[in-house]
Amino acid sequence: GQRKELVTDQNCDDCTDGPGPQVQRAHILRSTSILVTKFSSDGQTVIWSTYFNGSPNEILDLGINSAAVSDAGEVAFGLLNAPAGLPLANATQSFAVGQLNAYVAKLSPAGNALVFGTYLNTGDSGSHLLRGLDVSASGQVAVSGMLGGTNTFPVVGGIPGQSCAMNLAQNEFAEGFVALFDTAGELIFSSCLGGDIKDGPGTEGLRGVAIGPGGDLYVLGYSSMTDFPLVNPVQPAKHVPGARDMTISRIDPDDGTLVFSTWFGPTAKEKPPYGKDYDKNDEPYLTFFPSHILTDSGGNIIVTGVIGALSYPAVTALQSNLAVPRTSAEFLAASYWGADLPPFEAVSDFFVTKLHPVNGVIFSTYLGGSQEESGFPSLALDADDNIYLAGLSASTDYPVQNAIQASPPSAYSMVLSTLTPAGALAFSTYLGGSEPYPAQGKAGVAVNATGKIIHVGATDSNDFPLAGPATSFAGGVDATLSIIDPSGDTDTDGDGVPDAVDDFPADAGE
Repeated sequence: GQRKELVTDQNCDDCTDGPGPQVQRAHILRSTSILVTKFSSDGQTVIWSTYFNGSPNEILDLGINSAAVSDAGEVAFGLLNAPAGLPLANATQSFAVGQLNAYVAKLSPAGNALVFGTYLNTGDSGSHLLRGLDVSASGQVAVSGMLGGTNTFPVVGGIPGQSCAMNLAQNEFAEGFVALFDTAGELIFSSCLGGDIKDGPGTEGLRGVAIGPGGDLYVLGYSSMTDFPLVNPVQPAKHVPGARDMTISRIDPDDGTLVFSTWFGPTAKEKPPYGKDYDKNDEPYLTFFPSHILTDSGGNIIVTGVIGALSYPAVTALQSNLAVPRTSAEFLAASYWGADLPPFEAVSDFFVTKLHPVNGVIFSTYLGGSQEESGFPSLALDADDNIYLAGLSASTDYPVQNAIQASPPSAYSMVLSTLTPAGALAFSTYLGGSEPYPAQGKAGVAVNATGKIIHVGATDSNDFPLAGPATSFAGGVDATLSIIDPSGDTDTDGDGVPDAVDDFPADAGE
């Protein structure tokens, strides 16, 4: 929510009418809360719903892919750049004045008690403070993110040889971190992960974390350092010197052992247009944003994100090339740098890569249409290791299969896709109403015990498709909840329209 406050400037030196008290400005004082709601399994009934508030006029900002639910129904979430005054319970750290602070909390299954709530002191600089959270079946909570500058981040049984101190001689200003809390909120493992020898912009951080079936931590990040620690890597070096590349690592939190660690990313240099501040030194740059990581029952690692590079490794690929119609490495990176251009000028698709620490890359693919895919895609797995991806698309030709909505309902729509363990497209659909982005918001996905897909997002459309809704459109921007049964979406003629709503189920031309 937000409210307006009218402020009179008493000494307005930059006003067109000259200094004086004659100018009034309307300031927007924003307040945001975390909203957590539990529905019945059929989506028909709200079981409980609660706000989680900060102080008035303060913003609570969820990190990307930074909320999860345990098997017992405990809800954990992480905030980046959290304000002072949030509730503490079994806390590891309190708010640190003069630093930026992340915050991690877990609510009871009934939503009416704080199991634990703690700050993590993340330093005096940086922006991506907490970017990833996972909850194990037993209720352990893992988080990942970025530290900056001088910090008092707590290290518990860290990875040998790793330090959270920045290498000032190399002008290093960021470092990735991962932390694991037990079921009651005690910090049982935390460590930094990164290099010290600068090669490019000097940034690195961790953007995703997953707790594996055996308790190991799988972390996804990026780094531009030459000495990022590697163990049995699938890709032993960055393909593009000076660029920031993706990192994928596995950690045993019992003793801090780095079990597996590798680079993975595009093979050729690309750069944004000349004249931009970030390109003043002609540094190579990869438009490449990893966002989510999971591990399946076979020990494979699945990662996803958005990418605008032409040379991402394609292995047994569903889509071997960037679908955006361009061939040159000289491009206008509109979607990343705020250029005032329509979506068709942007340059990103999703990517999905599945690899094994011993067996190498199982498959690696682009996934998208000829316009922009974005939204920091979310991942989920089912009991059979099928892969579910949710995100946003501005493309009119995003790949669909047995679709609920075979064509985009607006200029920017949510999309949901299912890949088989081998990387084939099993199900893919648009989802949304007629009002476009940005209010048709970033999406999340899960799969329940019966194989139904749980999809959440946001919309300001009053025509979002509904089926047995528990609530109606309230105006403004509403959250959306969709329960989808993909087993009934047979498409005999392969025309993208399920048989259940296809008047000619055996004729692809009708």
